[in-house]
Amino acid sequence: MPVYDVTFLIEHGSKENANLQFNPESLPYDEKVLVGINGKIRSEKIGKIVEDVISKYENKKTISQNGRSEIVETDAGISVFSFDENFKVREFPVKAFIKNKPDEIFEVKFSHGKSVRITKNHNLFFLINGSVTSVPLSEFKICDKILVPRKIERAKIQKFINGYENLVKSEFINDKEILLFGRPIDRFIEKNNMNPIKKFGKNCLTLKTLKELKFEPEEEEIKDLSCITHNSFKTTPPLRVYYEMNEDLGAWFGLMLSEGHFGTTLFFSNKDKSLHEKFKRCTKSVFKGMSLRESKKNKGCYNTILGSTATAKIIPAIFDVIDGNEKKIPDYMFNAPLSFIKEFIKAYHEGDGEKGRMRITTTNEDIKGILTYFFLVLGEVVGSCEREFKNPKWKKAYDIEIANGKSSLDVSKSLGIPINKYEKKSNGYEYMCGDIVKQTVELIGNQTNQVNT
Repeated sequence: MPVYDVTFLIEHGSKENANLQFNPESLPYDEKVLVGINGKIRSEKIGKIVEDVISKYENKKTISQNGRSEIVETDAGISVFSFDENFKVREFPVKAFIKNKPDEIFEVKFSHGKSVRITKNHNLFFLINGSVTSVPLSEFKICDKILVPRKIERAKIQKFINGYENLVKSEFINDKEILLFGRPIDRFIEKNNMNPIKKFGKNCLTLKTLKELKFEPEEEEIKDLSCITHNSFKTTPPLRVYYEMNEDLGAWFGLMLSEGHFGTTLFFSNKDKSLHEKFKRCTKSVFKGMSLRESKKNKGCYNTILGSTATAKIIPAIFDVIDGNEKKIPDYMFNAPLSFIKEFIKAYHEGDGEKGRMRITTTNEDIKGILTYFFLVLGEVVGSCEREFKNPKWKKAYDIEIANGKSSLDVSKSLGIPINKYEKKSNGYEYMCGDIVKQTVELIGNQTNQVNT
């Protein structure tokens, strides 16, 4: 839902309807929204964001009351996505944080598969004669058309992954076992007159020690850091903690998050031998000197195993890609470069996509979210369909597909994904949103789509 400073837009000549009024209506606590925090985009529960800010002001006279709302007006360094006077979707700073008393919540489902939970007086936006007008949910009818983002403009792009930062915050490794070394560690040891741990001729310190002493390396220092474990063999290559978010890493992520396994061993599993060759090439590019071996399991499916048991412990923590036994999407991926995003989508489609069409399937809701977001970065709206299964391992699956036929062909061509001629009718999907894109684009300049509620 667009959330923005109406006064700012009106003062700067926006096409917005000037009758918009302050309307502090709600989303439920656990509804996730895209926010920018300290320049980094992430998906977070709106309730946590608001309560974290309000809690800082509980003992101060800065919380105002307006009916059933608690309001803190402050600049907390948090931004949200909205549209500007040119209808471009970009980041805007949040000026106020509002916590409302409980109210009845409604789930609104759209024709392209997305849904949102809001109160009956929460505003939605639609077009009247080319102007945006806000209307509370209580006044909407089934099949009314609202505005949704078609393309997201990001203020900052993250060019590298800070694996050291991810190791520090990881809850799934033993920080006494992880050893770091490199010239920054040598200087830190000398500066603090410390006795290092010797491993393979290197001066090492445990991650636990570095956390306790608040070692915070700069970007150039991170490039010169590597890590091993106490149990690493001399033949086990050390792992860097600095990784450029390039095309090979994007493809590696796409393959591992679609068909990879993170556990006591790391492996990629698929019947297609050509995908294994691609996985090997990307792995060798990302992890210099990493060992790879191949095994075959039942039903003709091959496994390519990456590294050792020690490697399997460190890599998921460096990349922050697991939450317990589940794969997760790390926050830094929301700021990924375009080249990374394109290779990620292509590789994920190769692993879990339907051959011959721009459809991708996942059982992970977070992965569904990042794929939907990545397509918005590319300027495409996707439709989604939810399927349920009796199998306890796969209770639910999500199909994601570009809702407009011509767009599907254009995107597949730009990503290098071969697809068959587009067929408009497809079970489980509604393409009304794709059909009306053209008339909407003519009205507001190729930046926003309408979809049916």
